[in-house]
Amino acid sequence: MQHMSLELKCLRLVVFPRTMDDLEIAHFLGRDVKAQLNRLVESAPIVGKRDLLLSFSSMIISKFTGLGHPQTSELSDGRRWLASLLHGASEATIVGLPSMTMHMVSEEKVEERVTTLVYDFHSRFARQ
Repeated sequence: MQHMSLELKCLRLVVFPRTMDDLEIAHFLGRDVKAQLNRLVESAPIVGKRDLLLSFSSMIISKFTGLGHPQTSELSDGRRWLASLLHGASEATIVGLPSMTMHMVSEEKVEERVTTLVYDFHSRFARQ
């Protein structure tokens, strides 16, 4: 059994372009993020079993278009490189989520060389 947990004041995830010609990226910004993952590995016939708890006080999902082209000299500093990439880009909010908790339990099963993911997912907005 593996156990992982995290608690972050701010979590920023950027999904980068698929190719150099793709001028859009997705951007996720979560506040007060807490997560716990318990994972069981390799117990036949179950390949993997996961139990994930996730909560945050807010989450904004947006996309940026019209990206810049950072110089290769900026590659060593991730923050400068990202700032250069986003310089002059337009941001469009896709969705803003209020405080929320999520729980997902999943199992991977392999039968006759076919992997199936079975999962149960619940989410709840926190009342204020």
